[in-house]
Formats: sequence, C-alpha cells, structure tokens
Amino acid sequence: MSLGRPDRTTLGQQPGGSVPASRGSVPASRGSVPASGGVIPTRRAVLGAAMAGLASLGLAGLAGGTITAPALLRESGTLSSEHWPGRRVGWMLARPDRPRALVVALHGMGGRAADWFGGMHLERAMVGTGLAVAAIDGAAAYWHPRNRGPFAGTDTAAMVIEDFLPLLADRGLPTERIGLLGVSMGGYGSLYIASLLGPEQVFAVATLAAALRTSAAGTAPERFDDSADYQAHDVFARTDILSRIPLFLACGNKDRFRAGNEAFAKLVPGATTLFDEGDHVAPWFEGHLAPAVRFLADHAPADQRWSMAT
Repeated sequence: MSLGRPDRTTLGQQPGGSVPASRGSVPASRGSVPASGGVIPTRRAVLGAAMAGLASLGLAGLAGGTITAPALLRESGTLSSEHWPGRRVGWMLARPDRPRALVVALHGMGGRAADWFGGMHLERAMVGTGLAVAAIDGAAAYWHPRNRGPFAGTDTAAMVIEDFLPLLADRGLPTERIGLLGVSMGGYGSLYIASLLGPEQVFAVATLAAALRTSAAGTAPERFDDSADYQAHDVFARTDILSRIPLFLACGNKDRFRAGNEAFAKLVPGATTLFDEGDHVAPWFEGHLAPAVRFLADHAPADQRWSMAT
C-alpha cells in the first residue's frame, strides 16, 4: 500500500460558516424510529436537532439566533492495493479537530468517495457528533471479492480492511472499533464488511436503502458473478454475527430494495428500522443521513482517543 500526497482543506457547514437554529428533533433510540406523521423530519428539523446538540456544548451564538458551526478538516489522497491491481484508489476524510470515533462510509453503485461530501453533504449530519468519516472509491465492484467481469481479481472489502484502515490508523484515527455507513451498494458492503470484522471491531452499522436481495434470482452479473458468488457473500446468511452489532436500517416504501430490507430486518429483530415513504433517489438518501449518523454517534465507544500529533 502506498499513500498519495494528501490534500487538506477545511470544510464548513454552510456558506458563511453559520446555519439557522430551528425547532425540531430527530429521535434516536432502539427499536423503530418513526418520523413525525410517517415522514422523515425536514432538513430544518434535522438541522435544529444538530444545533441543539451544539448549544448543549456551549457553542451556540448569542446574537441573531444563529450558531456558528466549527469547520471540519477535509483530507484526500490515493492509495494502491493488491486487492485492486493497477488502480490508484481515491479516498477522502472529514473530521473535527479531535474526533472521538471513526466511521467508514461506502458509496453506492458506480460512485466514489467524494459523493458523500460533494452531493450528499454528509458534513451537515456530522455537526456536533465528534465523528470522523472516511470514504474510499469502490466503483461498481460491490464491496466483495470478484472473479469475473470488469472487476475480476479485485476485493474491495479486503482493500478497506487491509489497506484503508491501516492508512487511517497511521494518521492517528481510532480504528480499533469502527462504525460503518453505506448507501445502496454500500449498504450491502457495510453489512458484509461488518460480518467479517464482527462486534469486537465494529460498534455499529447504519444503512440507507441497502441493496439487499433475498436470493440470487434477478441479481445482475455486475453485482454478483453468479449464484455461487451471491451465496458465498450473502449477508442474510451472516445474521448470527450481524445480530450482535447495533444496526440501523432505513428504506423507502417505493424503493426496489424495500422487500429485501424488510426481510433482513426480520432476521435481526434488535435492529433499529426507519421504513417510511420514498424512492431510491438522492434526495431521500440525503434526507436520511442525519438519523443514520446520529445512530452511529449514539453507539460510538467513549474510550477511544484521537492520537495524531499536532
């Protein structure tokens, strides 16, 4: 593994560095998480909850009802991995000055690490959580070993575990126990990687419209090589391990993966679920980031410490 030259910038929460405070809250407790009136809280309500958390830490501004959000430090670079031969793999990291825990975020089909911060605005949901979030490119390799097609010879799950986590550890981030966050393909990948690491190394997993199918039937070859590939990496067969990890599963009622998510939730009855209205589209993903990140923050260990020299 080799690390490309990182780029560091600060990532503000809103243009001008402040966001309006407003009423509203996001529930974060075990069991189902119903949105008010069956609808996910509005962005105003979500931001209001985040700002209330900042206010409790003494960070609220006193004039004009506004709260100045602390900037996040964003870093980016590339790495090389034997699990993706010939590729310089991009990664991004956003963190507060002293993160208390690390979350690895896996993007959806054909995406890249930058999608979390450029399109989905994950940094807005990170305000006040103390979490660092790291993302890495996975293209359309589906976060598991591949033997056929354009990604033959790759294993992006092993790349995360054996290359990306050591890179982050070398930067002082707490990698002993991590959280996992994933959308669509990345939701599947988060569950699969969590099943490899187990509860000793994963404190929680949050998925948004995870690409879950109950069988290999109808699964496109770009997702799994064949039925044997599906069966070997089927997260439904790994619920004995996954049921020992706090899970958050969200999915819209018009989403093509809703049936798979509901079926999976029945196998992990301790999971927190948020099954509401919505489709498999970017606005729904972005609108559900706040409760997912809040869930991860609530389950983050309290005894990990930032160790990077300053």
